[in-house]
Parts: sequence; structure tokens; C-alpha cells
Amino acid sequence: MRFISILFVVLVLGCSSGRNKISISTLKLNCQHLSSQISIDKPYFDSIQAIISTYNSDLFIFKQTQFSSNCTQVIEDKGYRFIPVYSTEDDSSVVSAPIIIKTSSIEVLGRSYFIYTEDFLLEEKNIVEWFKLKSKSTGHIFYLFNIQLQDSLTPYLNKKIAYSLLKRIDNVSAGLPVIVLGDFIYENSEISKVMTGDWVNVFPLKEIKSGVSSDFLVNDFFKVIRSNRKQTNDSLVNNMVVKFLLNTQKINKSTDGGVIPEM
Repeated sequence: MRFISILFVVLVLGCSSGRNKISISTLKLNCQHLSSQISIDKPYFDSIQAIISTYNSDLFIFKQTQFSSNCTQVIEDKGYRFIPVYSTEDDSSVVSAPIIIKTSSIEVLGRSYFIYTEDFLLEEKNIVEWFKLKSKSTGHIFYLFNIQLQDSLTPYLNKKIAYSLLKRIDNVSAGLPVIVLGDFIYENSEISKVMTGDWVNVFPLKEIKSGVSSDFLVNDFFKVIRSNRKQTNDSLVNNMVVKFLLNTQKINKSTDGGVIPEM
């Protein structure tokens, strides 16, 4: 009887531990040599569909890719919500880097964006959009920030954007789990260096590196299970796969984060 009691306690603790962790898989896709909108009859879209079916991730992020409407419908028919980086009220095609979210796993509670318009920045090329997301399995809230930058920024603009983004993340997320996605490469790598510094009163971020670049930044709520990059010269679509484990023991389930500001 004592053995059975001990076994029961172990099983309960094990189940409780499992409920305190959420596995979130993300995939960042870069369509190579792409100069026009992706259509449903093009090899690019065949490759993207194959990747979506293979990985079945919770989040897919695209780098500077535009889709035709029939492509987005096919993606949504697979159980995903297609969201452009930002669009005007009349849904005109101002699209830079869309994301798709698995509707059975994640609920979108809010979203907003900000366009950096400092001197010497290319018009509508430096955008950060953030999403307030909720795990449908546990009810916990986390935030996704997606930043798109022009290919090369001066050191001054790197730091200015980084400080501004840090402040925005801290104000919006209110110390909740955060994933930051961006093109932190070459001259723009200074942004990730600034954002992962030890800043007073700012929840610390850390890099997830794959090769020479760092596409993902996360705070300490996340543990990286897997991170790898597939990149070949003859590939139509290169990708970086990151699988996170979100430890919810550190956060109060009722914590709601900050209010998403008006756009």
C-alpha cells in the first residue's frame, strides 16, 4: 500500500510538471532569389506547403515574402491564420514579412506595429510588429515581436532602434515570456548585442544563434530544445527551426501583460 501511495504521488508530480511547460515550435523561412509575388502554381509555393506539412509548427515567419490571395487561402485551409506584418485599413498590399499561426494551438489576443521614421531610414522598411498570444492548452500569455530592418543601418541607428525596441518590449510585455524575431545580421548585428546587454529594470534577453547570425531573441521563460538551420545554394526556401519549451512555473496564469496600444 505504501508503494502504491508513493507511486501515485510521483505520477501526480510528473503530470503537474508537464502542465507547467508548453512546447512552442517556430520556423523562419527565407525564399531565395524571390523578386515577385508567390503564386499558387509556382515551385516556391510547393516547397512552402511541403515544409508546413513536414514541420507542423505553431508559428511560421517569412522574410520579405508576398503571397497571392489563393496562396493565403490554401495556408489557412491547413489550419493556420495568415497575418501580414502590417496593413492599412483598406487592406492595401503593404506587406513585408507575414507570419502564420496554428489556430488549434495559439489564439491572437491583440496586435500592433510601429514604423521607425528617423532621418536616413528608408520609408516603410523598418517596422516592428508585436502580437499578444495565448496558449490554448494552458491559457498562458506570451508575446511575439517581429522586426524587419533595411539591409544596412549605421551604428547610431542600430543603437537608437535597439534602445527604443527594448523600451517597447518592456512596456508591452510587463515581464511575460517574449520571443523577438529579426534580421540581426552583418551591420545590423549591433541591435542584438545592445538588446541582450545587462540592462537595469529591463527583463533580460538572450540570443539563439545558428551559424554566424542570430534570428531569435528570447527571455528567460524560454528554454531552447532545438535550433538548426537548413541553408543550401540550390534551395528555393532556406529555413531556421527553433523549438522552445516555455516554463510556466515562473509566471502567474492570470498575468495579462500590457495593453496593446492603438495603431
